[in-house]
Amino acid sequence: MNNSTHFSSSVDPFHFNLSTSTRIAPLTSALVALAWLVVLASTTTPASAQATSFGSINVCPSGKTTPAPCSATQTVTFNIPAGTTISSIAIVTTGIPDLDFKAEASDTSTALCKAQAYNSATTCTVDVTFAPLAAGLRKGAVELLDGSGDSLATSYIYGVGVGPQVAFDPSAAGLSRGSGFTGPEGLTVDATGNIFVADGGHAAIKEILASDNYSTIKTINLVSSSSNPIGVAVDGAGNLFVSDYFYSAVDEILAAGGYTTIKTVGSGFRGPFGLAVDGAGNVFVAESVNSAVNEILAAGGYTTVKTLGSGFANPTGVAVDAAGNVFVADYANAAVKEILAAGGYTNVQTLGSGFQFPVGIAVDAAGNVFVADFRSFGAEEILAAGGYTTIEKVGFFSEPDPIAVALDAAGNVFLLPFSAANSVRVLPRSQTPTFSFIPEFVGTTTYPPQSATVQNIGNAPLTFSGLSFTDAPNFTLVAGSGAPPDCTATFSLASSAECNLSIDFTPQSAGAFSGALVLTDNAANATAANQSIDVSGTGENPVVAEVSPTTLQFDPVPYPGNSETLPLTVTNIGTGILTITASSDGRGAIITGNGCGAGVASGKSCILQVEFSPVHLGFNTNTLSLQTNGYAGPQVPVRGTVTGVGSVNTVLQFGTVTGRGNSTTLPLTVTNYGVSGSVTVATETGATTFKVTSNGCAAGVTGYNSCIIDVEYKPVQMGSQTGYLKLIPSTGPEQIIVMTGNLVP
Repeated sequence: MNNSTHFSSSVDPFHFNLSTSTRIAPLTSALVALAWLVVLASTTTPASAQATSFGSINVCPSGKTTPAPCSATQTVTFNIPAGTTISSIAIVTTGIPDLDFKAEASDTSTALCKAQAYNSATTCTVDVTFAPLAAGLRKGAVELLDGSGDSLATSYIYGVGVGPQVAFDPSAAGLSRGSGFTGPEGLTVDATGNIFVADGGHAAIKEILASDNYSTIKTINLVSSSSNPIGVAVDGAGNLFVSDYFYSAVDEILAAGGYTTIKTVGSGFRGPFGLAVDGAGNVFVAESVNSAVNEILAAGGYTTVKTLGSGFANPTGVAVDAAGNVFVADYANAAVKEILAAGGYTNVQTLGSGFQFPVGIAVDAAGNVFVADFRSFGAEEILAAGGYTTIEKVGFFSEPDPIAVALDAAGNVFLLPFSAANSVRVLPRSQTPTFSFIPEFVGTTTYPPQSATVQNIGNAPLTFSGLSFTDAPNFTLVAGSGAPPDCTATFSLASSAECNLSIDFTPQSAGAFSGALVLTDNAANATAANQSIDVSGTGENPVVAEVSPTTLQFDPVPYPGNSETLPLTVTNIGTGILTITASSDGRGAIITGNGCGAGVASGKSCILQVEFSPVHLGFNTNTLSLQTNGYAGPQVPVRGTVTGVGSVNTVLQFGTVTGRGNSTTLPLTVTNYGVSGSVTVATETGATTFKVTSNGCAAGVTGYNSCIIDVEYKPVQMGSQTGYLKLIPSTGPEQIIVMTGNLVP
């Protein structure tokens, strides 16, 4: 079956008729599942105690023992049946060894679990030390493995790392991870940043490995090529839980043995969508068709399913925080909700407002909730600070319709855009932004400033102890809008709170400048952690061009206007090299020579040759514009007169005349531009349609005075006509005036 798309612009995105669907696995998968159930039932299977909680432990810098406590040790006990052979013991954090959870090296107890054969039934222990590497819920597991690397027994371990943590908006530039997916809709990230994608079109889970900069993609197959994985989550052992929408089932794919063993957990689902796993291994399911949120309890082998809260409509996303509170993307209600752990998951509250189609959801160590709101272009964050009333846009991607969101331990945001879901988009909020300013004149300040928001995404106060520039004269902090408040060198941010950094660039001299704004704080409980925002900009000397003359006034030339050239001298009175670009508005001034093309040193001059090439009789005006080093420079007026007797208007347009025998008359103004004496003007039309009815210029017109010639248009033929009026002055050249008109019935 083709894995159908589940989302559209309608409120109900679901296309499968689940009332008649049945789960059919290939025979080999069924045998594997049966074999697994037999093993579970066998008396030779080791059993572990319930999940072990380490409580809240401070995140501490590497090699440091403060702020105490930096670690805690717990003992995990396993019941070992007779005839059990343990080949190895793994202590992992979301399936990865040697991270937050490690073996206690100093333990010499004789009860320690060992890689050996146990002939008699007994108990053995594993001492585990928890030293959190990041704030928030940290999930792990202790596993006893057989000779094939398969799990004999798993005991979940978990704890909460306590410490402040820094995130930036905007962050460093967004990234793309992975490629080649078809219809992916689910997303999760493990403790080292490996990305797992539920690739519905390929009926598989794809793992994008962080170890080689996300260039390797591994395929984890499901029970059938008809499977339609929608949600994916990872537990402390690295096991993957997958919601199979087509089969209406939730599957667990065991990490031990290389993701080859698959078993079904829970039952009775219809349209399972988003998944989440807490530290104890309990699985939370957003059940879209049944409009319910369920918990599959790890205790008892994932056979017990509990319904949490009520009032949901097609929920599609689910997340769980360190306190066990469950957050839900309630799709058809266009809402985000929280099911409170206190009170036994009966109290449901709505967080924020204004969502369109919330699909995916994630929560960070500070309790901030991140939402993939279908029909938007990024993630939206509901801040825990202030009681989940403030919503902020986090990042912006060109692809719309995010369908899934996940977070890593550093607070980086992972998005899966539905419209271009061939890759995962990453917003690296843990990395500082870089600000590059446009070139600016020496002593001039850029506007507007460039700004960043600093947020404490940890669960302890973030305290600043320093805030300074490595290039202070050229870059400065300025006040922002006031919301959020401006960061200072003595600022303190509670969990989830924010402050603003606004930076101006005012170059003190010419040249390229680079530096950094260095924040010093207690991120990750360090004594003096530094985050550097790189800044750069170029200072340019103010270049001033002086022109001589300030107006180019050409001597009069007789009609029709012989050309004349004048020099324009440009002098650099600034301190830097002057580059000049000159242009005119095209009305009679032409630059014929540019002696300024190579640049002009301070105090030096260059010459532009400007030719006066008039376009009409009488006064001609033009503006010559100079750009200096790319900026607007002087404007030079260009003036000149063409002498002669004639009209500035070279076209008489009579328009439309209705009906034969009718006519219209227009006046033509004739002016004597600078011709001495009284000049008479004769006329000649050469057409009966256009006729001079009055010539006020026949008696003569003196210098810079005007006279009127009346011309009648009396057409006899339908349609448009064109004629010509010749002005014949007694002194100087003749001029042709074009006449047009149109006769309609």
